[in-house]
Amino acid sequence: MTEINEISEIIKKDNLRTILIVEEDSYFQKKLIDYLEENIPRDIYSSNVNLIDIEKINDISTILENMNTYPLGHNKRFIIILNLHEANEALVNNLIKFNLSPNKFAKIFYFSKKLIKKFSVDREYEFNHNNMRKIFIKDMLKDNNIKLSKILEELIIDKFPESRIGIENEVEKIKTFINKGKVDENKIKELYNNYERTVFAETYSLDKYINNKNFKELLSNFNKTKFEKNIFMEIGRIAWKYRQYLKIKILQGRNKTDNEIINATKISKFQFKYIKAETNKLKMSDLQKTLRELQRADKLLKSSDISQKTIIFNLLKNIAN
Repeated sequence: MTEINEISEIIKKDNLRTILIVEEDSYFQKKLIDYLEENIPRDIYSSNVNLIDIEKINDISTILENMNTYPLGHNKRFIIILNLHEANEALVNNLIKFNLSPNKFAKIFYFSKKLIKKFSVDREYEFNHNNMRKIFIKDMLKDNNIKLSKILEELIIDKFPESRIGIENEVEKIKTFINKGKVDENKIKELYNNYERTVFAETYSLDKYINNKNFKELLSNFNKTKFEKNIFMEIGRIAWKYRQYLKIKILQGRNKTDNEIINATKISKFQFKYIKAETNKLKMSDLQKTLRELQRADKLLKSSDISQKTIIFNLLKNIAN
């Protein structure tokens, strides 16, 4: 797994000039930007760190010019390419050609939500594989010196949220049950046995108002949550649920049995009963609209000058009406 301590290793290695990160939750992207902000002096940061979103900038000459520009007052320039999966064929071909002989004074980080065929880089990480979540959780526990019984480990893997930021938060919670190096497994069992899956528990109070199209109640209860503080994690969690709703709705339309849907979606039986109940309350058009609005808000938060409060308000209004 690639953690924050490995970012420094990637940056230090001159032979790693092009790096592809395939992920859906922007976890590594956030870690990378945080690292660069902490380690590059503010007065030269903007000259040496360039963020390019393919959804907004897809002009080949502009992108290549940025990638071939030399650093200013620093030994390296860092180019972060977002949404590579949205690049057209011509741009992809030009980037492939660039990767064969990249600027030796730059490091290019490509972020994509899916693998790109024949896109060769010096190092590649993929976090979309179904088993990667389990590996990530186990690595997080190991890195924090948390040793659990196999049964308890499987329990928390089932109950932990999907996003890696959410998983980090849960690991921090578990650390509070460690005293003098000894883990209180009984308290951890009690904690997670009393939970619905965390991904639902932390946003369900808002989700029911979203699903019921009750904007007034949604707005009045919004301030009781940590939604705004953990905005990207919360949007990611809700989006994950709505993608599951959509998958189930599609499979139900194909007359698939519950067991077939569970196998196809990789959702545990524990989760499925809750997700299915919510799915049955929603129309296909509502699911598609909510996912579009979540995606739009995520993009605006990451790339626009609109205030976070305005984006969140419009998001809530649009998905609850």
